[in-house]
This record gives sequence, structure tokens and C-alpha cells, in this order.
Amino acid sequence: MNKVVVREMTKGFELERKDDGSSAKDSGRSSVREQPSAVVVLCQSIEERNQWLKTINDQIRELKDIAKRLENPQLFEDAR
Repeated sequence: MNKVVVREMTKGFELERKDDGSSAKDSGRSSVREQPSAVVVLCQSIEERNQWLKTINDQIRELKDIAKRLENPQLFEDAR
């Protein structure tokens, strides 16, 4: 699973992908296509930035919760 760090900026935010060292390698060579490790998003207002940050952080939290459930489903059987 990709790991993303969200950093607030004055009128936007930055999304940075953290490499966990498990990138695909082909015979010891790294992938030909390099992917950006960070994206800066500028918003028209602070309110828009805050809404985007809330949505992104909620999705990250939900994905982490799903990963925990998949790793150990017995812990979550009573929650159904």
C-alpha cells in the first residue's frame, strides 16, 4: 500500500509518497518510468484547502482501518 504524507501549506497542500523500499525492480535495475514523489495542490481559498485535507485524511484513515481488518479479521468480528 502506498504511504502518503500530507503537508499543509498557506493556500494549498503537498502530497508526498513515502517509498517503503519495495518498489518493483527488473533484474537489479529500477523501473524505467520514474514517478513523481510529491504533488503540490494550490487552492483558491483556505476553506477549499481545509475541505480537501479533511477528505484526504478521512480516506487515509479508512484505508488504514481496512488494512488492519484484513490483517486480523478476528478482532473485528464483534463489530459487525
